Amino acid sequence: MTRPPAAPGAAGPGAYVLGVDSGGSGLRVALGRVELSGPLATTLCAEPVRTGPGGIDATHLLDQLLPAARELLERASASATDDAPTGEVAA
Repeated sequence: MTRPPAAPGAAGPGAYVLGVDSGGSGLRVALGRVELSGPLATTLCAEPVRTGPGGIDATHLLDQLLPAARELLERASASATDDAPTGEVAA
């Protein structure tokens, strides 16, 4: 697979990517690295994000997303020190 050149200011190697899916079964969150295929870690917040006439309740979304993202970053950081080469996270 050929990738286009990175845009100026684009995230470089080692940068994290956060994927979020809000569905009826809850909020699914995945953490990955720009240069790696697949997630480093995933988590599920079992409570669905509340919605209303204006769509998703942003406050409720962030109340679930921010702690989940912190947890995933901590897990990735901890596994990076477990015999993984520099710049990589042990799976």
